[in-house]
Amino acid sequence: MFRFIHKMGSRVFAILVWVVVLQSLRNSLLTSGLIMTISSVGAWQYLNSSVDAADVRTAAVSASQRSAKSDVLILSVTDEAFMNFFEGQSPLRQDKVVELLGAVAHSAKRAEKLVVDIDLAPHGKPAQQEVLDQFLAASPGRWVLAAADGSTEEDTERRAAWRKKLCDSGVAFASASLATHFGQVNLRQQYSESLGFIATSGKHQCVDPRADTHLVAQPVSPLTLRDGPMIPFNGNIEELKQLIESVDPAWVVIGGTWGKDDKFLTPFGDRFGVQVHAANLSGIVEKLHRANPTIVVLVSWFFVGVLETLVIGLNSFFNKKGQAPLPDMGGHFFFLNRVRPISILVVVGVALYFIQSLIGYWYGRSGLWIGSSAVVSVCLLVVMIIWNWGKSELAHYQSGSQAWKEVFWSPIKKDMDSMLHAFRALLRMRANDEWNNLSRGRLTFEFLMAASSVAAQTLLPFYGFFISRGY
Repeated sequence: MFRFIHKMGSRVFAILVWVVVLQSLRNSLLTSGLIMTISSVGAWQYLNSSVDAADVRTAAVSASQRSAKSDVLILSVTDEAFMNFFEGQSPLRQDKVVELLGAVAHSAKRAEKLVVDIDLAPHGKPAQQEVLDQFLAASPGRWVLAAADGSTEEDTERRAAWRKKLCDSGVAFASASLATHFGQVNLRQQYSESLGFIATSGKHQCVDPRADTHLVAQPVSPLTLRDGPMIPFNGNIEELKQLIESVDPAWVVIGGTWGKDDKFLTPFGDRFGVQVHAANLSGIVEKLHRANPTIVVLVSWFFVGVLETLVIGLNSFFNKKGQAPLPDMGGHFFFLNRVRPISILVVVGVALYFIQSLIGYWYGRSGLWIGSSAVVSVCLLVVMIIWNWGKSELAHYQSGSQAWKEVFWSPIKKDMDSMLHAFRALLRMRANDEWNNLSRGRLTFEFLMAASSVAAQTLLPFYGFFISRGY
């Protein structure tokens, strides 16, 4: 029994691979163009963003199940601390900032970098600002500050001079901007000039906030974004020290959570900017990464093949049950032409949900994000365009050789034979042949269309593949 199951499983897998690969190679440019066009419109991009959010939610659950512990600590300055400790002054009082940062630096002894998502640029009281600058410069290479642009030209120049002075002392500056997508935090990409990237780069960098930012592929940490370790600072310095020492973080991100501004929409609801920066930093520290596009394509078409195998089985069931024993049986017609497509769409929808859950779970466990948005998009577009919403009958192949012959080799041979027959008939090289009875216009049309079929469905896909891979 085991040998029989193993043999059948291997055979089904082989047929599945053959069908997926061959149908991918022979997929027409028209269908590919429609898929590319539909997948680039805003509504479809919004769907991808929603599926990405589902991936992140699932990944956060699976990451928490393996007891993943983030080394990034969030220190939030709450409304209570803002009103009492900083006496409700904005920008924050420099002497109080020194007291807060000093407590953090003293308690977080293991922390490689201390990231500050608060604007510490000069404002009033030069003496207090000088104390703050001296404090920051006393620990070169440890601080990463948010670089913010000024509101006026004079303010901008003053900030630039201040940043240069601290930068020369070993203090790094990074952009406090966060990448968004359709009003939500960009879960796939970050700015290469962001706080997280500069803190983990291993190089001393000072970003100019007026310079252009560049998006790079880097997922956020789902677990940190959902409920990353956070210490709310309410104004008690001694209590803060004890809490930080108990956590002993490797990285600390300090930012404000007072007021109603600086909030961003995430799959887990609104999050303050400091929380998103911490999630970005955690994603880099945890070595989360996006899968290679080739892997995404292979996984996508693998699941298309799985769905195709499932749909072929469903079609076989419906065709057997819905075969009318007598003509003009409306119930059987309804079963085959209405119930069958709806049932197939329901099954495909459930299968896509499990595919998304599986990919999200894998992301949380391994740190490799294949991205179910691409997989689900490809599957949906295949169902819409190629399968005609489940109404089309899908071919069933008994072996890999049959799939090779019927899907790949026979269509090419048919086109090539047609080109050859038309060419010979145009030159009148064949005697007593039915092709000679056709007009030159019809023969020319057939030759050009057969050549276009070979080019569009065989040569160009191969050429595009090798060009995309850099060969």
